[in-house]
Amino acid sequence: MSLLAKTSLYVLAYFGPQTAARLEVVHDPDEPVVQLVAWVQTDLPPDEGVKRLDRLDWEWWLEQARAVKGKLLVSLEHV
Repeated sequence: MSLLAKTSLYVLAYFGPQTAARLEVVHDPDEPVVQLVAWVQTDLPPDEGVKRLDRLDWEWWLEQARAVKGKLLVSLEHV
């Protein structure tokens, strides 16, 4: 299973089955870096969204991010 597919499953597990995510390619104009950002779209109160993202980070994502050398990020987008 690809990392994107696994990330989707973890996002659903941590944020709920109604949660969507959108992907965006981000170019840093000051650095020769291109990253893919998975924006977790949530209507949770900001504090709760951050708490869930922190849990996802510590329990699973941080190790995955190291494996892809930071080229894929998971972040929140309040909708």
